[in-house]
Amino acid sequence: MPTFSYEAINEIGNPISGEVEADSVKMASEIIASRGLIPSRVTEGRKTFAKRGGKSFKERFARITPQELILFTKQFRTMIRAGVPILNLLQVLENQTENSRLKRVLGTMSRDIKEGASLYDAFSAHPDIFSSLYRNMIQAGEASGAL
Repeated sequence: MPTFSYEAINEIGNPISGEVEADSVKMASEIIASRGLIPSRVTEGRKTFAKRGGKSFKERFARITPQELILFTKQFRTMIRAGVPILNLLQVLENQTENSRLKRVLGTMSRDIKEGASLYDAFSAHPDIFSSLYRNMIQAGEASGAL
């Protein structure tokens, strides 16, 4: 049975994290909720090698192709225009992407924003993926309110 990592909020509003075994993300969310927690993020656990702190070769050296970045940008734009909140938007894109590196980056960005970082700061934490032009366009849109 797969293991799922989760982040949740307990009865008094404190964030907690852990792991649960379940057949699917939905079932894992239900198990977490049955424990009196409000799940904020549930992701499938990593393979055994990753649990020891290492990353697989594929995960460590996965490239994000220009086509994947263009697709991400188009989806990001569409969801922003539709009024989807940034955190939800990043979580949806994280769940939809097949590129393990981009998935990991989106998860990190989501966490950064939850912790109070601006969208620009979240993108700027990954200069190897998002060019300075890309990041500066995010900053200008964020500052003007016309993202």
